[in-house]
Amino acid sequence: MDPLTVLRTMWHHKAAVIPVMVITLLAAAYVFQFGPRYYQSTLSYALVNPKLPTEKDIDAHPELSALNSDNPFLRSSDPALITEVLIARLNSKDMGKTLEDSGLSSDYSVARGINGNGFVVTIAGTGDSEALAYETTKALGKVFEENLRAVQKVNGAEDRFLFTAFVVNPSDKATEQFSSRLRSVIMVLLGGAVLMFGAVSLARSVETMRSRRSSGLHSDAGRQSKDDRSAADQVNADQPRADVSNPATIMSSAAIRPVKASLGHQVPQSPGTRAARNARVEEVVRSGERVRR
Repeated sequence: MDPLTVLRTMWHHKAAVIPVMVITLLAAAYVFQFGPRYYQSTLSYALVNPKLPTEKDIDAHPELSALNSDNPFLRSSDPALITEVLIARLNSKDMGKTLEDSGLSSDYSVARGINGNGFVVTIAGTGDSEALAYETTKALGKVFEENLRAVQKVNGAEDRFLFTAFVVNPSDKATEQFSSRLRSVIMVLLGGAVLMFGAVSLARSVETMRSRRSSGLHSDAGRQSKDDRSAADQVNADQPRADVSNPATIMSSAAIRPVKASLGHQVPQSPGTRAARNARVEEVVRSGERVRR
């Protein structure tokens, strides 16, 4: 449909459009100002490979050969495998339940860092308050460090042969996520738009019904008028007409018409003249009646 046609239709039904538009704008303003707010705190870790002793180091320090170097992630062909394991552990359902039991938020995300770097992990905790978001991220960071050590110590490897993590982006405070409020406002506006078009459709339906009802009334009135005219024509057709072939009728009409015409153009006369005129008219009428007999 042409946008101009839509605008004209909306303007035509402005009585239904304007109230819905005002209510929608008020609701959107209320949601933006007083709606729920969400805060997010982020924490990033970088994983560092362990420094393995060389043959030269072992020759210089023979005791190094006696250390337990059985770290399963050192034998993996994928150096980023440990990152995937840690992310999977933190994103498990059990982790979310543990946070809820601790009074923290279960709304968080753990993923690879910038550009999907396999050795950078970013943790983001979200809550309806700054403190909740910050504490959630802090707890996840602690669990991350514990899991990093635990998964590598399954075979009792020495600390010298473990991956270590250091903080790249510390979580100092939580910041408000305006995108959440904007999403709420957009949802309200979309709902208002749907309601507005529904109101326009309803108004058009009501207008169409009224137009059809008015057309029906006019049609009934026209039909009644036509019926009345037909009845009048029938009555006129049923009345007897003057017989133009009857000489008496022609004479009577011809005798009366000049008298009426002449009387209609006379000026006011005295009572005696008026009586004589009336007598003359009566005489003419009686003559016509005798002719008809």
